[in-house]
This record gives sequence, C-alpha cells and structure tokens, in this order.
Amino acid sequence: NKAILLMICFKNVSKELSNQKILSDISFSIEPKKTLAIVGLSGAGKSVTLKHMVRLIAPDSGEIEIDGVSIKNLKRAEMRLIRLKFGFLFQSSALLQNLSVFENIALPLRQRTYYLEDKICELVNQRLDWIDLKSFSNLMPSELSGGMKKRVGLARATIMNPEIILYDEPTSGLDPVTSRNIDNLIIKLNNEIGVTSVVVTHDLISALSIGDKILMLHKGNVVEFSSPENFVKSQVPIVQDFLKAQNIL
Repeated sequence: NKAILLMICFKNVSKELSNQKILSDISFSIEPKKTLAIVGLSGAGKSVTLKHMVRLIAPDSGEIEIDGVSIKNLKRAEMRLIRLKFGFLFQSSALLQNLSVFENIALPLRQRTYYLEDKICELVNQRLDWIDLKSFSNLMPSELSGGMKKRVGLARATIMNPEIILYDEPTSGLDPVTSRNIDNLIIKLNNEIGVTSVVVTHDLISALSIGDKILMLHKGNVVEFSSPENFVKSQVPIVQDFLKAQNIL
C-alpha cells in the first residue's frame, strides 16, 4: 500500500503555558490540497495549534511534521525554508496602515523576491482581480470595510503562492453575507491554486462549508475529527452542544 502523503501531521502533541495544559496529547493529519477547519470554544487551544505549525510555539512533547519533515530539531535557516511554504491570514488582517492596498499586497514580493516592478505589478493586479478590488488599489486600509480588509489580507497571504495557508478566524467580526463571501474565496483559492488550508474559526457554518475535515478541540483535547457529514451526526455531547448553540441541527 502506497503511504498517503501528509502535508501536516501532529503526533501526540502536548503543551503547557503558565502551568495550564493547553494541548493534551493531540494527534491529527491533513492531506495535501485539503482544508482542515479547527473549531471549539474560546480557550480550547485552536490558535496555539496553529502557532505550532510554524514553530512560533514548540511542543513540550510529541512530533509535528510538515510535508514529511519533523520540525522539532530544525535549525533556524532550515525552519525559515519550511515557513516559506506558508501564507498566513491574521484575524485582524494585519494590514500596514501607511501602505495602500496595492503596496500591502506587493510587500512580500518586495521583501522576498528580486522581481522587477513590471512583474510585481502584473502579479498584484492578478490578485486584485481575483479578490474583486481592482478599482480600490490606491485606497489606504483605513478606507476599507472589514470584509475588504480580509480580502486584501488574503491576497497578500497568497501572493507568494504558498503550499499551505493558515487562517485565524477569517470571518470574525463580519456580517453573515460578507462571511460567506470570504468562505467562497477560500474555496475558490483551494480549487484554483491547490493549497492546503487550515482554518481556525468559531463560525461553524463556515467550517462546515469549507472544511474537508473538521477538528474540534475542547480543553486541549481532540473530541471530534471527521468529515462535515459525520461531524453534524456526532454523538459526542460537547459537539452536540456546539452544534445546537449555532442552530445547526
């Protein structure tokens, strides 16, 4: 049997922060070009799990593999190469306030490539087209709505064509219509660029519509890891409570 290639693999990962157990022996894996949605109540360990993937936090025990490579003992230069595989969409969008929409999206190209201005313009304009903000390229972040900021953040996160994109609460603070637009952009991105996505979210409607698999954490434990179809049928009481709380029956 040919082994399935895994893009991200957690093996028995545990983490304590200030004497509190944040992750408790968690294991899961994601195949390439699939989307994993991580859900759970506040303080369940979702964002900490995300930070482990790029070794912003190191586990107390257990192994994390990215694209078949254990990141546990990598030197800084080796870890930098692993991080180049990732794009990151921050909860706040994290746009630089003194740069226009165009310059925010162009930033990774200016920092990490030797592309000439023509090439940078071409790539940024492609992304602006893709997020439907071509006519807004000269605006400053303060002139954008919350949903627009997320779209610009997404364009910037993908401009280097990463293999993996990490999303921290991509629909937080957005109205339901804008939230579904962001979901559709994430799905479009997966289909067109073929990236592996990890989405941390409180928004279960979003998780169910974009996730190939859903991982629910509760008090640092994995309580459910299944397809959306099976997730909504879960017999685990904490999962049922979570579904009911968001009116998903």
